[in-house]
Amino acid sequence: MSESNSLKSDIYQKIAYQLNGNKIKHSLLHGVSCNSNYFGRDIDLMIRYKDRKAVLEIIKRVFVASEIKYKVIHKSWAYWIIGYKKIESSIYDIEIDLLWNINYRFLKLTEPKLLSFHTNKNLEKRFFIDPWNPFVKMFLILFFSKRYNHLTEKRFKETIDFISINATNVSIIETRLESLKIDSNELLTAINKNDIDRIKTIRNEVRLASLFFNHFFHSICIIVISSIWKLNSIFCVPALPYFSLSEVDGVGKSTQLVLIEKKLGNSIFTKIIFKHWRPNLLKNISEIRKNSLADNKTYQIKNIPPRREAGKLGILRIFYYYIDFLIGYLLVDSKLRNGLNLVIYDRHFVDMIIDPVRFGIHKNHSIILQLLFYITPKPNYMLYLIGEPEEIFNRKGELSINEIRDQQFNIKKLNKLSRRIIIIRNADIDTTNNEILLNIYEIIMNNN
Repeated sequence: MSESNSLKSDIYQKIAYQLNGNKIKHSLLHGVSCNSNYFGRDIDLMIRYKDRKAVLEIIKRVFVASEIKYKVIHKSWAYWIIGYKKIESSIYDIEIDLLWNINYRFLKLTEPKLLSFHTNKNLEKRFFIDPWNPFVKMFLILFFSKRYNHLTEKRFKETIDFISINATNVSIIETRLESLKIDSNELLTAINKNDIDRIKTIRNEVRLASLFFNHFFHSICIIVISSIWKLNSIFCVPALPYFSLSEVDGVGKSTQLVLIEKKLGNSIFTKIIFKHWRPNLLKNISEIRKNSLADNKTYQIKNIPPRREAGKLGILRIFYYYIDFLIGYLLVDSKLRNGLNLVIYDRHFVDMIIDPVRFGIHKNHSIILQLLFYITPKPNYMLYLIGEPEEIFNRKGELSINEIRDQQFNIKKLNKLSRRIIIIRNADIDTTNNEILLNIYEIIMNNN
């Protein structure tokens, strides 16, 4: 093996080991982030030795690392459930800037037609980017978006295929980074020192300054591109499925929620968030009548007997709560379901169909609730606990045996119409809890 190939192989092995899936936490915290200059020089050497495949492999490994961390692609996150510790979210700030640095070096050394430098009368350097090149799109995604998890394996392969083709006759957008007045070494220094706050500050300055250029058309294009990905990062960030857990009163839901929080508290999930019934963007009707503020925006277990009398203005109640579910999904639930946050609702809209009286709605209005059920934002999956009516009655006695039977009949009937509803028959506490957790894990693992 020649000296150059030996050097190339040695460099590749070192970086491949750094980014190996089994060493992700160590490599990203202490390997890549603390050796950014060394890492960048190695990429330059590989490119100069014309080993494009090795460079692409490194970039791909960085993406795989992020995919495993955020559990978005390939179902790789399943391995973390088995026992790996979750990665600190702050690592992401290092990764995105590291990838930005890799992409810049890669474009500079492999696609000179896309990156051309020249000097004007003010001695300001500029570089030109083709915004429609898939690889440059990925660059812009990393540049403007808070998260890059939405990059699928298919898009990544298409990008690699495109890179192998010489990009010619492409429209050009002029980007003037020097207007940022940021020393490139400042970013590397911040990465080396693990200075997360400084990295965030630099990235925000870059995003803001990148919106303003000399040419009006250039500015409009960049603003449109950045706005699209900004909206995408808000509304389309990959998130875990979210769930609701319901029951006929007395089955043991409250106990199961406590066990879920206890068992999943130290797992891969960043946070376990419990919400009661609805997003609570709007006040309870009873609290409006009392002219007092709602105090139910945090999850609490309340031992209050269920309401057994319908209130007035049932139709008004239905649409009032429907608005809360609809708007609350956009303004509350979408924010809670960020990254690895696991959101579990203690009851949801489906409970209004099964037991409308509990929510002050007459049973005669159940047909309206059933129609709204199909157009109401709801959890990806609704777990419903059932049991033997006699045992439930003896345990709590809040509902009559006939009421318990009617509610369980209704949920079984609704289950035939919606695949999102999963009925779990309550056995002993541990067996039921294991079945609930198994359903949650399997649903998340199989979620695409």
